[in-house]
Amino acid sequence: YVDEERSPAIHGTGHEDDFLGGWSNEFLDTPFTLPMHGEPYVRMLDRTGQYNGDCSLYRLFVGLPFRSHLRWSTEHGTENQRNFGYSGILFWYQHSLKAVESDAVVIADQASLKSHDVRLQNASEPESLTSRFEGSEQEEFTCTVIYSLGKTEFTMRVHPNNKGVYLRRLFDQFHGRQRARVIVDGELVGTWFTPEENRTRRWSERSIFLPPRYTEGKERIRITLDPPASSPLWSHACYTCVSILDGE
Repeated sequence: YVDEERSPAIHGTGHEDDFLGGWSNEFLDTPFTLPMHGEPYVRMLDRTGQYNGDCSLYRLFVGLPFRSHLRWSTEHGTENQRNFGYSGILFWYQHSLKAVESDAVVIADQASLKSHDVRLQNASEPESLTSRFEGSEQEEFTCTVIYSLGKTEFTMRVHPNNKGVYLRRLFDQFHGRQRARVIVDGELVGTWFTPEENRTRRWSERSIFLPPRYTEGKERIRITLDPPASSPLWSHACYTCVSILDGE
């Protein structure tokens, strides 16, 4: 989990997947070391129960930036019901930047809609959704969501000294492969694509980075989200702007 996002950035299916391996009866047989991952030490796997003795693993994550914190978790056996002992250590590279939440707009709140000059085209009526986020230890969460087939526009406050802005979206991932063009003050930034789909744990939070060329020196930005006609419903409950600033 990255920073405040309640959806996992990476969601694997086992220790061997997490450390870039596959099929534990092969992965845990022989020690090896590679530039980005490895298993320097391993004892023979219990082939009958698929449970290993002692091993050490490492992995370098490339392109996993975070602003305030990371949270990493692991299951102790299938369904988290095994009494295994794990320990670990984490190293990271740090830049002297800090993240400050600048503004938030709640799509179904009338006061928030007015203060952020929200414009919705071809949008559904607000619907209350009670569901969970993906991952472990996630409780049910209730919020109001709106589904759109047309443009969504709103104005957000940002810090004028920002080095870029993260736009975080809370949405319903019942419909997968949601896509929209992101436009800031009339300039196209890129396409926001969320491929995931989950009809059981429907809530998701994802962010897109708005580079400083579109945000630096401004106190407010006008954001337009424009889904193509071929895209599934674009769902949204809340947007949050997080300004990236020089650290102290």
